[in-house]
Amino acid sequence: MAIPKIKSNLFTFKTFRSPDRIDINDINNFFIQHPDITQTQFNQCPVRNPDGSNEEDYLDFLANFNPATSYKEIRNLNPDFYDFSSALMHCTTSQ
Repeated sequence: MAIPKIKSNLFTFKTFRSPDRIDINDINNFFIQHPDITQTQFNQCPVRNPDGSNEEDYLDFLANFNPATSYKEIRNLNPDFYDFSSALMHCTTSQ
């Protein structure tokens, strides 16, 4: 059986507001935080310097970035988190 290609967002959210627009006391009710944000692939991307001093590093990162192409690939990154998020999506879409 072929694995379906990703055609939409993997997760649904209770709100479309960004974290800076949600009261600090309520933020944990709306977002799941990454366990170690410094280890995410997006945080490895160099911030482009206005003077262009790191342009080669920036372009190299973009050239070598490989986005996920299937649900299986995303699940393999962290099966427990993927299964948990799938259960959450099922709960929110079933209501």
